[in-house]
Amino acid sequence: MHYDPNWEEVSLREWAMRYANACQDRDPSLVARVERFFDTHGDVLDALLAHPRLQRLKGRRQFGERRYSVRTTGGTLMSRVYPHTRFVHATHVASLALVMGLAAQLTPGQLSALVCGALLHDLEHPAFSHTGDRWLVDVLGWPDHEERACQVILTDLSLHTLLARLGTCPKAVVAVIREQGVAGRLQSLADTGGYVQLDGRILGLFVPGDYSLGARLVRSLLGVTGRGFIISDTEPVQDVLDTRLKLMELNYRSVGGRITDALMGLLISGGLHDRWLDPEDLRTASCDVIERQVYGSLTRQSPGWMHAAADVIRYGWHAGGPWEHWYGQDTAEAERRVAASRFTAVSWGYDHGQKAYTCAFDGEVVDLRARLFRHQSGNIHHVITYTGA
Repeated sequence: MHYDPNWEEVSLREWAMRYANACQDRDPSLVARVERFFDTHGDVLDALLAHPRLQRLKGRRQFGERRYSVRTTGGTLMSRVYPHTRFVHATHVASLALVMGLAAQLTPGQLSALVCGALLHDLEHPAFSHTGDRWLVDVLGWPDHEERACQVILTDLSLHTLLARLGTCPKAVVAVIREQGVAGRLQSLADTGGYVQLDGRILGLFVPGDYSLGARLVRSLLGVTGRGFIISDTEPVQDVLDTRLKLMELNYRSVGGRITDALMGLLISGGLHDRWLDPEDLRTASCDVIERQVYGSLTRQSPGWMHAAADVIRYGWHAGGPWEHWYGQDTAEAERRVAASRFTAVSWGYDHGQKAYTCAFDGEVVDLRARLFRHQSGNIHHVITYTGA
């Protein structure tokens, strides 16, 4: 995967101008309206982007842990790093949301709430991405990262001041993050379209310089209502949903990824039990800091399963290791295996294709869902049990 930071890690304004320029055939006024928005709000947006809570996202990789694989010939270690951060994702989504909001003729107040909601929606994403978040939710009973972000926005007075200067308020921004109202609907589509476009490079679907999917979304958008989107073409929304499903099953929730994800949760739980990992650190520190803390705490006296779990997380899954891997759709059998051993990790199955968008197209209301790819692996459970000494 080729990574070009000079293309990807650019400003919010630069991303928005790219989309506006790409959509001039649909609306020649978009470029001028984007420029006017930044001329009015640019200084305050810069202050918001510089806020410590947002800056912290620069230390959070979009895909939690690093993954490594070993070549069978020569034993060369090959790194496959997912380089872009939650900060890059947030600025990208906010830029796409802004141009979509302008295309949909949102009011100034709605537009400001939309852009701020898009920027702040991942404010509380912890280290190790969704792996770390599920651990905080499932083990500690914390709210998920979006709800924690909403709580921060409602209580942080320094954010309140910036939001007021942008012409919005904490409650309006929280409504966007919770996908409520017209602006919330747009934020949901911009978020999905944004991560699908950047993450699709992992499967070779897009290359740096290609932001055609987001531009097609903007060009197809005629408006948004309480029921859904008014569109001139179903294919851009359909492509977002289809690409998301491919990414879910071939990357996010691949067999190797699900095993690594489950073992990371087991290792984090072990760190909490042995008191060398603090849940507050997981919530606030960068991925690199937590990685050093986790791996640096694995002394010779640590249990063998911890070292074996760390090996899988660092170097990838291999069937010859000290782990037994069972998978299937029998939930009762999966639960039995989990209960039978203390050192067992599990990745429960779920339906990847549930996301849908209601759209009005050519006089009819349609619910668009993923359609082109169905690997049928989502509802399979994976149980990994340590068999070593």
